[in-house]
Amino acid sequence: MIIETASAMNSNTSTTRDTDRLAIIEKKFRAMGTDVIVAIVSADACAAHDDADDAERAVVDFEKRFSRFLPASELCSLNKSGGKVCRPSADMIVMLAAAQRWHEDTGGVFDPSVCEALEELGYDKSIDFEHGSVREETDQVFDADAHRRSFQTCPRFADMRIVIEEGTVAVPRGMKLDLGGIGKGYIVDAMAQLLRKKYRDFWISAGGDMFLSGYNSENKPWEIMVQNPLDLNNDIGRITMGDKKEMAVATSGVMKRKGVKGGFAWHHIIDPRTGLPASNTIAAVTVLAPTVTAADVCAKVVLILGEKEGIDFIDRRADCACLTVDMEGKISYSRTMKEYFVPVS
Repeated sequence: MIIETASAMNSNTSTTRDTDRLAIIEKKFRAMGTDVIVAIVSADACAAHDDADDAERAVVDFEKRFSRFLPASELCSLNKSGGKVCRPSADMIVMLAAAQRWHEDTGGVFDPSVCEALEELGYDKSIDFEHGSVREETDQVFDADAHRRSFQTCPRFADMRIVIEEGTVAVPRGMKLDLGGIGKGYIVDAMAQLLRKKYRDFWISAGGDMFLSGYNSENKPWEIMVQNPLDLNNDIGRITMGDKKEMAVATSGVMKRKGVKGGFAWHHIIDPRTGLPASNTIAAVTVLAPTVTAADVCAKVVLILGEKEGIDFIDRRADCACLTVDMEGKISYSRTMKEYFVPVS
């Protein structure tokens, strides 16, 4: 996804500003396996630069604490706890409690305990997918049926115990957690919460996870150009904010983080019902929601459920909207998405 300055999609605003004094201060850095961008509209460039630097430090610290690829991280320590009762950080408790609620709300479709399945497929280390899919050279053919049977005997996320009042967590022996499906949304929401204390107009992007607030330096709403997942050099349309003052967006797909192991082609969106990559016609999904965490989770759920069930899931949520792009380039919409999406003419 690419952010661009919007055209006059909502010119009827009562807000007046001295736009001659305003500038967009932008900070771009690499973290969590993706490009992160923080852009702030402000007349005080020095303060905005400082706040963008603070946001970068927060993201870098978050990755150090919660990446499954860093052995010294808090998440790796929790994954090695072997069923013992632990007292993790407040951030970990909040994320796990939110993940547990989403797990229940989605009937188990959102499930951070698919880490073992990802590692078995070959996604057991940080991989730069910018250079294309990965291929693990092996003479052994990957047995998908055996993998499924083995995965289905493992502990499930519902078996994890969280006691919020006591600040304790017990991860069952044999279970590993991957917070990739909720972590980026969580930290983008946290950055947005900090920035909105000082600024009305800003946007944050962490790969496909975005938060938009207010207007650009020309006092016009932000808009998002949505890339074609089958041809990243072209866009399929744009998402407008309309009369919204804030918007959270997440895009997830199966075309980038993928590989081949023992002749078996995989991608990183694991269906917790099988332990195998989700198998349907969706190439990518974009979700609008009240928070980036919600958009992030819902995008993964739609990818797992498939077009019909996934869009039905979104339509049952009055505060969400989505579009899907299938492997043939067909775009499908939830009930309210056309209020925000303008396809390329």
